[in-house]
This record gives sequence, structure tokens and C-alpha cells, in this order.
Amino acid sequence: ANTHSGLTAIKAGRLVYAVNDAIGSGAVSVTGTTSVLALGTFSDTVGTVTLESGGQITGTSGTLSTTGSFELKGGTVSAILAGSGAVNATTANATTLSGSNTYTGPTTVGVFGTATSQLNVNHPNALGSTLAGTTVNGGTGTTENKVVLGNGITVTDETLTLDGGASYRAGLRYSQASGTGTWDGNIVLAGFATYIG
Repeated sequence: ANTHSGLTAIKAGRLVYAVNDAIGSGAVSVTGTTSVLALGTFSDTVGTVTLESGGQITGTSGTLSTTGSFELKGGTVSAILAGSGAVNATTANATTLSGSNTYTGPTTVGVFGTATSQLNVNHPNALGSTLAGTTVNGGTGTTENKVVLGNGITVTDETLTLDGGASYRAGLRYSQASGTGTWDGNIVLAGFATYIG
């Protein structure tokens, strides 16, 4: 196990775990479509994790925990996200979660007045523990921020807050027009204008 406390920045290629706690306590960034953080069966607790521009965080049974937050700015995560940190998908890009996540922090999609943040949910437990819930903040008056359920996905007991703010759009959608998905939890409509697709 390493004790490195500085930033680990992956800008191309694969960083593959071969032991638990391989990175240490510093922040981690994974940037670009050729960049992969591959945990496999190993686990680590690190600082703030930033995923952007199509990066990938992969894994099977290993967990990635943060002492800060998960800042998801575009890319895919199949590894298990754990710990008490928040998950923030707040930029104009799509992020896909497909792992059975266990994190207990809140999930936030979008920033008021800034549109096209999208969080794709491709596992029933992708949004982690149901304790803190998920909030989608409205985008603009014509374009939404949204959570998108994968075909056949059922999310259970999670509270979803769609906050339209000052006449902005926030949405819950399915990944395919002909697909099916179920949100089996409370849906709270907040703000002046809320849109559900």
C-alpha cells in the first residue's frame, strides 16, 4: 500500500491495480477517452475523484471510496463507488454508472441555468445508498438536466427531487423510446417549473 498524498492524474493509458490501496490518499483525475483507472478486484480510498472527457473507471468486486467527492464530468464508471462522499454530475456531459454502488452521500445532477447534464443509470443500485437521495437541478427554460434509466432498470426506495428552480427543466427519462424503466421511490417536484419526460 502506497502513502502518496499528491494528485494522481491519468491522461492516457491504463493504470491497473495489483494491490489494495495502490494510489494512496491523494486526489485522482481520469481525463480523456483513452484514460482508464482499472481497479479489478482491488479497493482503495483516495481523495476527490474527477472523471471527465470520456474517461473510464472500471472494476469488478473492488471498491473506490473517496474522502472528498466524486466529480463526474463525463465518462463511464463500472467500478463500485463507496464511502460517504457525494456524487456530482454537474457539467454539460453524460456520465454512465453501471456498478452496484454503495456510497452514502447525495447525488446531484446539473446546475441551475446550465443545461445538458446527464446521469445514465445502468444498474438498479447505481445511485448508491438510498439515504441521501438524488436531486436533478433544472437546466434552462428549454433544455433539461436529467437522470436517464437504462432499459429494464428499476430503482427502488430512492427519493428523486426534480427542482425546476426559476422556470428551468429537470427530467427523468428512459434510455430508449421503446424501453422500460421504473422509479419505485418518492418523486419530489420543487421549484417553479419541473419537467418529467
